[in-house]
Amino acid sequence: MTVSWSTEVFDELRRAQVRQVACAPDAGLSALIKLCAAAADLHSVTLTTEEEGVALLAGAWLGSSETVSS
Repeated sequence: MTVSWSTEVFDELRRAQVRQVACAPDAGLSALIKLCAAAADLHSVTLTTEEEGVALLAGAWLGSSETVSS
């Protein structure tokens, strides 16, 4: 069975203990976005513009003592 690159990236996010992701809708990333959205312990935010992600994740990092990745 072949593992998709989306699953591999998602597994890496899990290993890195990423707890929040921000993404703009994108057909090429749809499988990865669905994996993130389905994870109960991962906060997934859909953005209207990519610029929103910078502010969202910077705020999350500033408000937390834990690392936040995008």
